Amino acid sequence: MLFSIVDSTNNFINSMKEKFSRDRDSRPTDILEMQAFIVLLYYAGILKANHLNADDLWKTDGSSVEIFRLTMSLVRFRFLLRCIRTDDKATRAERAKIDKLAPIRFFFDKFVDNCKNGYSLSKYVTGDEKLKAFRGRCSVRQYTPLKPSRYGIKIFALADAMMMYVSNMEVYVGQQPEGPFRVSNSPNIVVKRLCQHIYGSGRNVTIDNWFTSIDLVDALHTEKNYYHWYHKEK
Repeated sequence: MLFSIVDSTNNFINSMKEKFSRDRDSRPTDILEMQAFIVLLYYAGILKANHLNADDLWKTDGSSVEIFRLTMSLVRFRFLLRCIRTDDKATRAERAKIDKLAPIRFFFDKFVDNCKNGYSLSKYVTGDEKLKAFRGRCSVRQYTPLKPSRYGIKIFALADAMMMYVSNMEVYVGQQPEGPFRVSNSPNIVVKRLCQHIYGSGRNVTIDNWFTSIDLVDALHTEKNYYHWYHKEK
């Protein structure tokens, strides 16, 4: 995943080199620097500094955290923040013709595969939807007035009910164009896709009333030949 980020980011950097008068201002990145950059993003989140100006994190008057300015310069941080990519922008338009999630498809699917392979779920799992707050430009952004954030990216997820570990996810993008990524978004089918990797394992799955139906329960007991118990959440 890191190598894909580095390669995609460097491709974008090379495409905009001509806008800089000095090569050192647009030098390519590497795995080590990308790891450091991601760590700074995580650390800013830990400090709940997402609403701060980046200048405040690189202050030299003693009011900031030293790890930021000791890791890289503010200029370099902003440059990487501007250039970071998870796909090849040159081919994105062609891929977007059949996939609304084209800019992050490879990275997201790889992340989900790692979630499935990196942890063994307990016997109790939960399937539900969440709205990840986001107000930027995005064709799949949803407006849900009853959610705290209201605007964001809707994600269907299957998680461990005891450890809160996410095992499977898919982003709701509405109806996809004709092609391999067009799938049904009906609640029954969504649940079946989320649970596909644990078929036959005898786990108990809890879902709310939006997903629940008699047809779904019958299908999971008969067609898939395994025992999941579904009930409504209060």
